[in-house]
Amino acid sequence: MQSITVIFLCAPGALTLAQQTVLAQSDTIFIQTLRHPCADTVRRYAGAVQSMDDLFEASPDFDALNRSIAERLCGNAPCVYVATGSIQNSQLPVIYDLATQRNIAISVLPYLSAGDVAFPLLERGVAISAHDLPDQIDPEQSYIVEEIDSALAAGEAKLYL
Repeated sequence: MQSITVIFLCAPGALTLAQQTVLAQSDTIFIQTLRHPCADTVRRYAGAVQSMDDLFEASPDFDALNRSIAERLCGNAPCVYVATGSIQNSQLPVIYDLATQRNIAISVLPYLSAGDVAFPLLERGVAISAHDLPDQIDPEQSYIVEEIDSALAAGEAKLYL
């Protein structure tokens, strides 16, 4: 059975030993974007890396982008996909659906979240993207809001919380 291995990498220092090993042993590696500080780290362990930047530029919206990325990954399995942003609630389900239709296995390696990297001494919080806030949160749970990359996203996250 063909497979796609997904590596979440939010910061260059967050690459785990398991992720390093997979990158070093894989022939076909894709990265979400080369326009991220993690790109150089991935290249150091993987050598040749193909980005999805052309799909970001060519896609009219995020739904089309997610479908295009899923198509590229499934069409090149076995492969590794390094996600430098939050894809859990948007892109990953599309990849899972297409891979399931094509009988391709998906594995997500354990990873360090942005909160783990930024606050290593604190209890682990649930990471959520400022661009994909859930309908409800548990007031007893700690959260890390990631991807606050604009004043608008910061304002929306503040009002949400």
